[in-house]
Formats: sequence, C-alpha cells, structure tokens
Amino acid sequence: MQRSQYCFIIPFREDFLVYNTLNGSLTVIDSEMYDVLMTGKGSPEIIEALSKQGLLIEDTGQEMNLIQASLEQKKWCLPSTGYRGSPLGRVAFLNFIVTHECNLNCRYCYRNSSACTGHMSKKVAERGVTFAENQIVRGIDTLFVSLYGGEPLLNQECITSLTETLQEACSEAGISLLIKLFTNGTLLTPEGLDNLSQFTVADIHITFDAPEYYHHTRRVFPDETSSLQSVVEGAQCVEDHGMNLIMRINVWEDNIITFLEMLREAGLEKAHTYFGTVTPRMDYCTHYYSSYGYPGTSDLFSEVMEMAAHKGFTTLPFGIGVYFSLCAGITDWFHIINVDGRVYKCMSLVGDTRHAVGSLNSRGSLDKTPAYYSWMARNPLAITECKACVMLPRCMGGCPAIALREKGTLDAPGCFTVDFTRQVFGLPQVKTYVSKQKEAHE
Repeated sequence: MQRSQYCFIIPFREDFLVYNTLNGSLTVIDSEMYDVLMTGKGSPEIIEALSKQGLLIEDTGQEMNLIQASLEQKKWCLPSTGYRGSPLGRVAFLNFIVTHECNLNCRYCYRNSSACTGHMSKKVAERGVTFAENQIVRGIDTLFVSLYGGEPLLNQECITSLTETLQEACSEAGISLLIKLFTNGTLLTPEGLDNLSQFTVADIHITFDAPEYYHHTRRVFPDETSSLQSVVEGAQCVEDHGMNLIMRINVWEDNIITFLEMLREAGLEKAHTYFGTVTPRMDYCTHYYSSYGYPGTSDLFSEVMEMAAHKGFTTLPFGIGVYFSLCAGITDWFHIINVDGRVYKCMSLVGDTRHAVGSLNSRGSLDKTPAYYSWMARNPLAITECKACVMLPRCMGGCPAIALREKGTLDAPGCFTVDFTRQVFGLPQVKTYVSKQKEAHE
C-alpha cells in the first residue's frame, strides 16, 4: 500500500490531523497510525482503517487519472449547481460589461490606468443575446447573467434591452434566467428597482471601504465629495424592495466596528457581507478579492469576519477554504462579454486584447483567437510544480491570471498565499476536536 499523494498532515499535540485534498476525508491519527501511513506497512486493522479514508491506496497513478478525468469533465460539461440553497440545475454563466464609464472617481479604480472606455452598443448587445441563445440550446436549465461596469446603471437602456430580450428567450425555451447586478449603489432608485424586480434577481452587489475615513477619501465623486451617504441610501433601497443585497467591504484597517455599527444603524440587517482588499494584484478593481494571493491578509479577514458576525451580519466565506476548485475561466460555460464584443475568460484581463479569447460575430458565435486554445488547454497536471503539490485537487493549478502576472504564461502555477493549515483548523469538526482536546488537558 502507498500513502495518497494528497494527504495534508498537521501535527497536533501527540496526534496528527490528516486532510485528504482529493476525497475530502478528514481524520485524526495517533503516532502508530502515522507510521503506518508513512510506510504503508503495519497491522491489517490499521491499514484497513486508513484505506477506508482513502489515505492509503494501492496505486497513486490512479489518483492522477481521477484528477485528469475530473478536470476534463469540469472543463467541458455544464455544471449542475445551486445558489443560496436553491438548485439551479445545469447552468451557463454570462457576464456582460455594459459600460466602462462611471459616475465615481475611486482612487484605485482600473479606469485610472486602463484604456477601456465606452458603453456597450445595441449591436454588441444583440450579438450577446444571440450568443446566450446558443448557450440555451446546449440544454441548460438556468442562464446566470451578471451585469458589470464601470457603473452599469449608466447604460440603463442596454440593461433594459438585455434583460427583457434574455427573459423572452429563456421563457420561450422553458428555462430560468437569474440576474446579478454589480453597482456602486449611488444610482439605485425605487423606480429602477421596480423595473428590475420583474426579473429574478439573485443579488445586487455593492462596495464600501472601511473604516469610514477611507470611503470618504477613496470612493468619491469627480468633485471629490464622498459617495458614502449615496451608497448607504442605495443599499437601503435594495433591502426595502426585499431584494438580496451583498456588501463587499474593502478593509484598510482592522478597527471597523464603528463602520459596521453605522451600517447596522442604517437598517442594513439582511445583507450578506464579505471583506476584500484593494492591493493591486490584478488589473481590474472588482477582482482584488479577499486573501487571494496576499500574505498576512488571512488573519485580518478572519478578525473582521468575527467582528461582523458579532454585530449580527451574515458573512460570506473568504479565501480558498477547503472547497476551492477549478477556475471557471478555463471552462466552456463561463464567458465575459466586453463592451466591444470581445470575449474574455477572466475579469482581471478585460481590455488587454492579447488575452481576448474571441469576438462575437453576427451569428452570436465566438470567433476564437489563439488565446482561447491557450486557456482551454491549461492542464495543472502538465505543470511540474502543480503535479507534485498536495493542494492540486483543491486549487487545480490556482489562478491563471496570477500565473500570467507572475510567470508570463498560463502554463505555470497561480498559487495563493493562504495559510491552508489555518483553513483546516477553521473546519467545524476540527474546532470541536480541538475544543475537546483542550478540555481533556485542563
């Protein structure tokens, strides 16, 4: 018998926590079982116990085959998934950047260093709808459409046309349309939300900076005035309409209690909250996500999440956790349509035409570029460092954009600097085990 290549082992007191990143098994073993795990030799009872957990196996080559088969399935097969606890069936994801214009002048915005400008035209929107119809005939159950900017509400005409036409196409095909709106919140009105509410809206996503001083000085209007009051009013409007609100809070310091109390006093009680950073790892501001790739931020986010939970906020998970998997960008069911009709696989690369995977033609088909084949051919098992990494089944090679940024190629690791040991210790069953161990030693 051989030890699985994907045993993540954490010493704890006299025992060892073993998390198998391939099959998800989590167990505690003593020193005797540890010796058997490392050598593959020992009593039949222990070998059988470790084998049942997938920690001892007969052939490690089988694991590689399993990962390769899983990779191919995830790349080419429509995912069956759910959202907010509701099943969606087979889903295709389309992201429309309807404008690069914005009514704010945030200090860290991608627009300050990007050539991206303009609204999505009627012609491009029509091609996007036809592309969506081509996705529908693949046999999906749900079309999940996200609307991005700039500030998307500056191109309300395009949003109205897109949502109405997509709803008509989905209704005719007998499938569901789910819409997500990413907005700075300042242009949300009761009238606009009344119009949007005729569709099934998954979430409306709004961003704050905290503590309050940073929002006042960084998320500002062109005349340098703070957008905070307008954003709060927009968020209130969403909750008043009974729509799902997600609040992303960019964290600059850990003393955000006053900011959270302000949101609570403003009546923002139902929103899901998560925390991010605007350290520019990527080129696109909306993808400066959480602790993805940043040393030291994992602890910071953990602290502020506890603060938010204490204040009664529902928080979304951060970091890669133990569930992070294949980047959607290297699948055949995730596309980002830019204002000019070019299609991308990663929001952080939008506007860099070298990485456009194609353009939409008049038939709503994708005229593919060499970049398309580079993305779809990415295989972490062909990357030496990834193939030998215990984290491979969880991260599947990590973030392609980080690989491009740091190595200049998609065929390189896109590693996150997240403390995975901390992630494992954050699992409920591990917390329970650790608590019992502490009680036993007190």
